[in-house]
Amino acid sequence: MQTIRLSDLPLTRLLFLPDGTLVGAGHTFNPMLFMCTDGVWAATGTLAASKKSTQGASGVSAAMKMFQTQAATGQASATSIETVHQNRVCGLRLFCSSFAGTRAEFSSSALDGKIVFWTTDELSTAMKGLRM
Repeated sequence: MQTIRLSDLPLTRLLFLPDGTLVGAGHTFNPMLFMCTDGVWAATGTLAASKKSTQGASGVSAAMKMFQTQAATGQASATSIETVHQNRVCGLRLFCSSFAGTRAEFSSSALDGKIVFWTTDELSTAMKGLRM
């Protein structure tokens, strides 16, 4: 038995992949990849990089846009979280088939209504960042 302390929010779902890696997801919105080396599990990181906005705005124009949004909608702001899912991940399932011509290993579903198919390319990209 091993306890892994994370700096992120708690995981509510775990899924063992056929290659021996472990995927965990939950309140962090992005699935996390774990690998076992010499009997010790360690977090590799998240599978998907955050979706960063490519268009920048200066402080004054960003503040002006925020106040315009407040005036038009009556809400504080219409922000979007910079992750693949916009809400808690509530399901992880093995897929092991092709989706849109690319081999997909598993799918994740969240309370935002999205189902995301995770490919072997995304898994290998996450494993490149592995540092033990």
